Amino acid sequence: MTSIACIGYLNLEDTEYPGQDPVSRAPGGAALYFSAAARLWGAEVLLVSRIGEDYPQDILTQLAQAGINTEAVTTLPGETMAGRTAYDEEGRRTYEMYTPPERRLALSPVPNDWPHSA
Repeated sequence: MTSIACIGYLNLEDTEYPGQDPVSRAPGGAALYFSAAARLWGAEVLLVSRIGEDYPQDILTQLAQAGINTEAVTTLPGETMAGRTAYDEEGRRTYEMYTPPERRLALSPVPNDWPHSA
């Protein structure tokens, strides 16, 4: 079986579509999507990310139950990376990052975040 380390952000996203109720604080982020896709294709997955104290623990539980190794997800004091995506009637997308640059840096994974034997 192929082993993959998925390294990146786990976000909480607000999404708005015209004429629909907005979706608030949904799990997102490239690390989430990549790890889920890799697992669906049969890879053994180690998810490496940093989250804030507000990240829903049930999402991490669901990932682990799906066979994604979440032992390298580190919880830091403060908030998780967050933003808002809005789509207009023509399908154009705008994105607003809620997280300030210094917090994005703190939430960026570093080499010591994952076991080097993985």
